[in-house]
Amino acid sequence: MDAASKLRERDSRRTALRAIARSLEQLEGPVLSRRDLNNLRIQQLSMSLGEEQKSLFFKPYKAPIRAPEIDTLAYYYPDFGNFNFGQLMDISKNPRWQVHAAWNMPQAKVPHMKVLMYSGIIGNEHELFRGELLAIIDVMCGRLNTRSLRSHIIAPVSALSHEHPAKKK
Repeated sequence: MDAASKLRERDSRRTALRAIARSLEQLEGPVLSRRDLNNLRIQQLSMSLGEEQKSLFFKPYKAPIRAPEIDTLAYYYPDFGNFNFGQLMDISKNPRWQVHAAWNMPQAKVPHMKVLMYSGIIGNEHELFRGELLAIIDVMCGRLNTRSLRSHIIAPVSALSHEHPAKKK
């Protein structure tokens, strides 16, 4: 696919993602039903981090992880870089949710992102929540809009979502 075709495809995907986000905003409840997912043309697939079912885009990081050098005497330092994702939270209504942190591999020119979310909802691990999808869509649109990633038309996002104080998925 040539550069012009990739640009058109990226624009098309961002437009489709924004349309899904607008539809999600119109839904009343925080939990998405199977019917909601079908209407939005969203496929919910499980992902295992074990060897028996390898993920399509993410694999275990085998190198040692070194903590970044951070000036701890500074008044403030960001939890994550300036990815231009927008707010990635909704605290205006219950259940509240927010993305707490986001990670990428800055030296690697790949669009993969991982996000850590907190939510005030109580649900089960097989349910998708509106806030989770809105955050994932914002991150995907941001990655599809990143100049250094123009050679990619897919923006994989792995979201770890902690629900309510006692539950995680």
